[in-house]
Amino acid sequence: MKKILLSLLIFILTITLVAPSSFASEKYEDVKKGDPHYDTIMYLIENGLMHTPIVLVVKGKIYYGATHFSPSNTMTKNEVALALVQALSLENESYSNPGYSDVNESDYDFSAIAITTEKGFFKKEKNFNRDKAVTRGEFAAILTKAFEFSGTSKVAFSDVPSKHPYYKHIQALVSNDITAASGKFYPNNALTRAEFATFIARSLEPKFRLKNSKYRNDI
Repeated sequence: MKKILLSLLIFILTITLVAPSSFASEKYEDVKKGDPHYDTIMYLIENGLMHTPIVLVVKGKIYYGATHFSPSNTMTKNEVALALVQALSLENESYSNPGYSDVNESDYDFSAIAITTEKGFFKKEKNFNRDKAVTRGEFAAILTKAFEFSGTSKVAFSDVPSKHPYYKHIQALVSNDITAASGKFYPNNALTRAEFATFIARSLEPKFRLKNSKYRNDI
């Protein structure tokens, strides 16, 4: 029975993640007008660039689904891979097997992991570690690679010294109005779903960038 339920869960998750933009009318109980990331989250949803997976109830608690976006939930490596392929419309990109020992060709997220590895968003290592959280610093590097951002700024984050491994990537985001200067960048903090939405929306749509004060919020 457990194997049957798991197979059904993966099947539904796969369909939901690649479904066309039928989610434009989604209303989330945990994303309200006036929330810092409301506009960017809805931009991705309404354009079919980011969906919630399925309604999953564990011990009475709802995780994601048609009524919850769960903006504060952190994103794992495979969630970022799946969401990037969707947001950047990479579904038809060619790829080869990256050779991770913990990723099989029959896995529902195999193509997304393979594509994002092929694009250089993730390093080829022995294991992919799909359940590992992606940090803000790591995602800064992914964004600069995906959108070919470059540049420097006079902004100095107290927690990102010039010798920091993600210094140049974070500087590129500042230079392109993707992230704001607020004293600290918190590169080691896990990336949240709301932050992912705002980072991607700003990268895709110039109107959401920081020069437009209407959508200004620190991430």
